[in-house]
Amino acid sequence: MNRLLLIILISFSYTSISSQSLIEAAITGKSKIVYEKPFKFNIKNGKWDLKYRMESLNEQKSNPNKSNILTDSLIVKELCKKAENQKLKNWSEEELDNIYLAKNTEYLNIKTIKNTLNLTQKSEIKILKKQIRQYNSYKNKWRSFPLSLSRPVYSENKEYALIAFNYGNNGGEIVIYQKIKENWINVGVIEGWAY
Repeated sequence: MNRLLLIILISFSYTSISSQSLIEAAITGKSKIVYEKPFKFNIKNGKWDLKYRMESLNEQKSNPNKSNILTDSLIVKELCKKAENQKLKNWSEEELDNIYLAKNTEYLNIKTIKNTLNLTQKSEIKILKKQIRQYNSYKNKWRSFPLSLSRPVYSENKEYALIAFNYGNNGGEIVIYQKIKENWINVGVIEGWAY
């Protein structure tokens, strides 16, 4: 019994650590402000949907800068199937390190967020100020910021993961990541949308 409990605790902590590095890789180059409520995305799993996704990934592979694009249809199919049952527990500060979690109708204060995130580089502060001014000046339904992020959906072997991003009124995308030597790498966008 104690051995089983130990195995469960170790696997849970591994998943948390693995998830943290995946989220860090996914958010790199994106916003430092994320909605606290995870984004729930819908994904179709029909035969033609899979065919379309594989064609999209093959087109991305032709780009010389993207040589690591995934072309294994079984992995894509497995991830899409698992995405039907998503966890929607709100994000916590422990899960998203150095990220500010925004509430739905919150007025964002530049000084508070700057102090919370411990930003020191002028370029990061300048981008953050611009994003916050843009966010505070638009009505809720027309905002294109902050980022809304889904919880990761992992493959059975924990080598691949699916994350969806919603950029508010600017659309979004569903991205597959692969774990290579303890690093998560973007291996393709399987679906994108615009409003």
